[in-house]
Amino acid sequence: RVVALGSKRFIFGPVLLLASAVITIANPSSVVAPILGAAGVLVATLMFLTLHLETRKINTAVMTLGILMLLVSAFGWILNMPPAKLLPPMMSFILLVIVGERIELSRLTVKHKRKNVDSMLFFLFTALTIAASLGSLVTSQFNILLGISLIFFSLWLLSNDPACSTRKKQNLYMFIAINLTLGYLWLLASGLLWLSNGFSGVYTSYDARIHSFYMGFVFSMITAHAPVVLPSILGVGRILFSKSLYIVTILLSTSLLSRIVGKMIDIQTLYVASALVNILSIFTLVTVLIVNLLRK
Repeated sequence: RVVALGSKRFIFGPVLLLASAVITIANPSSVVAPILGAAGVLVATLMFLTLHLETRKINTAVMTLGILMLLVSAFGWILNMPPAKLLPPMMSFILLVIVGERIELSRLTVKHKRKNVDSMLFFLFTALTIAASLGSLVTSQFNILLGISLIFFSLWLLSNDPACSTRKKQNLYMFIAINLTLGYLWLLASGLLWLSNGFSGVYTSYDARIHSFYMGFVFSMITAHAPVVLPSILGVGRILFSKSLYIVTILLSTSLLSRIVGKMIDIQTLYVASALVNILSIFTLVTVLIVNLLRK
């Protein structure tokens, strides 16, 4: 977004967030890291507000609501709130930003007409996502609403995002379609896990709920967009796609599925091995992109 806006004043947002991350890894109990993180998010919030005021579009409004949820999480971190309580607003941040991005990139239409039930549901569940995120700061019972929101947006994206269709698509477009579809399916799985965990007597693994969202949904989105977005950031005049990127897709989804199964049936060896392959899939994506970048 900083590159797209062409405004150097907002570069401090990513820089502060990166510094916060590095300090947190080096010293998880650092009191400086949360402050730097909150400052970085505050810069990002100003950037998204500026973007929305300039465009006045639905996609920028949705993304701005998302970044506001991250701001809530950032201040919760400063106040030393439990990570489990901060997780729903952090997830809502990513969800709403990705939904906003997909509306923009695929030119999805969200109409204002009252008679359009699909559009009314979109706005209703956007509000529900915000309510679930804020409510979770008080009680975990709001996780049920979060699960319902995740399920709705997964189905909404699957049915409305034209990029998911593999019909008459080849090479890069087929790769993007497959990864987007897998990402939306993982979002659906995450929603079902969060929803079922909210009911009394039903327990789903905390690890499964987190990683089905972050590794399954979010990383699939990163994988789908990386060959296109990275060149625009680096100023490279070509797409960084090769069929070797499918290795990342296969490693990611198969290892994540076996990781969740291993946790659910309590096979520690399967769980640990799958988690390591999860990590390997991230390094594989980076490696393949670097090779594609260096290739003449």
